[in-house]
Amino acid sequence: MTRRTLVVNPSASRVTEERIAEAQARLQPVETLRTEHRGHAIELAGAAAGNEVWVLGGDGLVNEVLNGLQPVWNNEVPVRQAVGEIVPRVNDLLKQAQQK
Repeated sequence: MTRRTLVVNPSASRVTEERIAEAQARLQPVETLRTEHRGHAIELAGAAAGNEVWVLGGDGLVNEVLNGLQPVWNNEVPVRQAVGEIVPRVNDLLKQAQQK
């Protein structure tokens, strides 16, 4: 059974309450966790109740969530945890690559 956790950075430039509500309606997460400060997503992802972790925010949030899940992967704990990203804008890395 799929249980999704949604991790949100409410301070991200294009994240609005409307987008959060849309993501919750689409994903039906078991929990929605909002970051409160830099580095908080690392803690939240490490303690996520879902077996899928979805991200609504920018590149920094994705990085933090992956870092939060890394200890689980490194200890080879038998979990099935997937990461998905809801992208409200063009990825910064793609924009940088196109400028070069």
